[in-house]
Amino acid sequence: MWSTFWVRLTVPLCLSVFAGTAVAQTEVAAPQPFDDVLSEIAFQEVIAAFDQHDYAGALGMLERIPQRTAAQEYYRGLCLLRLKRYAEASQILGALSQSPSAPVELKLDASIARLKAGDTSQAAADLKGLVDSNPEDGHARFFHGVALYEQGRPDEAKAEMNLAVSYQPELQQYQELYRDYDQRLGAAALGPAMSARASDASRNWNLSILTGYEYDSNVPQSPEFSGLGSNFEREDSAGILGLFGDYRFIQEADQVLGVYASAYTNWHYELTDFDVQSYSGGGYWNRAFGDWIVGANYQFGETLLDKEQFATNHRLTPSVTYRWCDSGHTTAYYEYENLELESLALIPAQVRSGDTNALGVTHAMYIGPQDLGRVYFGYRYGDTDADGSDFDMQSSMVNARIEYPIYQDLVWDLGARYFWDEYESPNSLDFFDRVREDDRVEIRTGLQKLINENVSLRLDYTYVDSNSNVANLFGVEFYSYQRHVLNALLIYDF
Repeated sequence: MWSTFWVRLTVPLCLSVFAGTAVAQTEVAAPQPFDDVLSEIAFQEVIAAFDQHDYAGALGMLERIPQRTAAQEYYRGLCLLRLKRYAEASQILGALSQSPSAPVELKLDASIARLKAGDTSQAAADLKGLVDSNPEDGHARFFHGVALYEQGRPDEAKAEMNLAVSYQPELQQYQELYRDYDQRLGAAALGPAMSARASDASRNWNLSILTGYEYDSNVPQSPEFSGLGSNFEREDSAGILGLFGDYRFIQEADQVLGVYASAYTNWHYELTDFDVQSYSGGGYWNRAFGDWIVGANYQFGETLLDKEQFATNHRLTPSVTYRWCDSGHTTAYYEYENLELESLALIPAQVRSGDTNALGVTHAMYIGPQDLGRVYFGYRYGDTDADGSDFDMQSSMVNARIEYPIYQDLVWDLGARYFWDEYESPNSLDFFDRVREDDRVEIRTGLQKLINENVSLRLDYTYVDSNSNVANLFGVEFYSYQRHVLNALLIYDF
C-alpha cells in the first residue's frame, strides 16, 4: 500500500545534486550533440508523463533512450517501483545509491525498493543507517519501522513509527492506515474512499450517520402468481436512516480490542407493513503475530418488522488471516449463528428458527493507485439445523467483488454472489412433495464520491434473481422472485 508514499520526493532536487557528481559519469559513451538534444527532449516528455502518473508511458520512453544518464536511470528506477516491478527497481536504484555522493532521497528510494522486493534484512540495515545519520528524518524512520515489522519486531516498529510522527506530524495519517491495514484490515473493509479519511492515529472511536432514499421493485420479495392471474410483486420507495459507532479499548501496533453498535430504520411511503428497524452490537479482538492475524467477532442483533419484534440472532466468528506482503491477504473463518424468529408458522415444519454452522475463506488482492483498490474472492459453506423440517439445509455461496478508485475521491465497486441451497426434507408447500432446491444470484454495483474528509455520497444498484423448485398446484413458485433495488445515500463520518 506504500507504493506511492514517496510522492513527497523532490525529484528536481535530486537531479540537481546529480549534476557534477561521480554518479553522473556512468554514461557508457559520449553521444553526438544532436543525440544530446533528442535525449533531453525525450527526457522532458518522460518527466511530464511521470508527473501525470503515466509510469508505463514514461518507462517506455526511457527504454528508447539508448545511452541514459544517471538522472534518467533514476527516473527509470522510480517508474519500475511505481509499476511494482520491485526486483528491477531495486537493482537500478541500488546501483545508483552506491555512489558516495548519492542524495539521501535516492538512498531512501533504494531501501524502499529492497524492502518491497523482499530483501528485508538489507533494507532494514540501510534504513537504520539513514536514521543514524539523520535521526530527525521521519520518512526514513517510518520505513525503518515498516522493515522492523516485517522482521517480526512489532514493539520496535511501533516505537519507530511513533518517533517518525513526532518529527514529521504529516506521517500520522500513514501510521493510522498502516495500523488498520495490519490489524483490522480496515483499508480492505472500508474501501478506498473511507481509507482516505485516516484521522488522528490517537483517536480510538468512529461514528457514522447515513441517510437517504431507496426504491425497491419487490418489497415483500414475492413470486409472480401467474397461475392465479395475480402479481403479488409490489414496489415502493422508502427513506433510510442509519447510525454506526465503534470504540477501541486497546489500539496498539499488534493488537486491537473494541466494541461497536449500529441502528437502522426505514419507512416506506405506502407499504408500511414492511418497515424495518434493526439494532445490533458486539465486540471484536484482533492480534497480529508477524504476517498472521487471529481474531474473533461477536454480534447480537434484533430486528423489528412494522414496530413488532421479528427476529433476534447471535453470531460468533473466529478467524485467521495471512498477509501476503503487499499483494493481498487470505482469511479463513468459522461462523456460528443462532436465529430466533417470532413470526407465526402455519405448521411446525415451517418454523425457521435454528442454528447454522459455517466455514468460509476469502482472498483479497490489492490493486490500483496506492494499492487502495481491492479484488475479493470467497466461498462459504453452511449447515442449518432448523426447528422446522422445511428449513434444514446445506448452503454454498461463492462471491467476487472489485473496488477501484476511479479518481482520488471517487470509488467504483462491483460485486456478485451466487447461492445454491439443498434442503433435507420434502417441502410442505410443494404440491408434488419435492425436496426444495434453490439458487440465487445477487449483483450489486455502486459509486461513492468523497466530498470532504467527513462527507460522502453513495449510489447503489442491486439485482436479485431467486429460483426454487417449490410450487403449488397452480404453478406458484413460493421462493422464486426478482428484485431491483436502488439506493442514494448521504454519509457523514465524524
